[in-house]
Amino acid sequence: MNKQEIELSKKLFEILNGYSEDFSADEKEKILNKVNAISERETDIDELDNYWKSRDLEKVCNDLATQRIKPNTLTNDEVEKAVYLIADALNQEQMDRVDYLLAKYTEVIEHHYNKLDALTDMIFWSDDYDTADKLIEGLKTIHKR
Repeated sequence: MNKQEIELSKKLFEILNGYSEDFSADEKEKILNKVNAISERETDIDELDNYWKSRDLEKVCNDLATQRIKPNTLTNDEVEKAVYLIADALNQEQMDRVDYLLAKYTEVIEHHYNKLDALTDMIFWSDDYDTADKLIEGLKTIHKR
């Protein structure tokens, strides 16, 4: 994460630390509005109430603080480089880095190859895409949405 993302994650942590699904609807709405006012992506009450079932608060804050790369802002070579970065992190089993890179690049990669939800499905639900070259080839050839 870059310095700006780290600082934002810390601010989000301060806001969300102590959050409880038992808060009143008004309290939840106030916290949600604070989070969405500063985060890099919008969240909702359901995510705030349930994130803890699969992730810790720090990872949620990191995800909300990650600056996503927008579609049509990278060249073909830059998109392929992003796929290589993700594949390299996977091969080294650096799952925090994988999470970060997926948050940052998934939208631009899937848009570039015109595939919705394909990248994470390929990575986590198939053994056929264990290298960047296989991921890129799969993204190029899987049926378009």
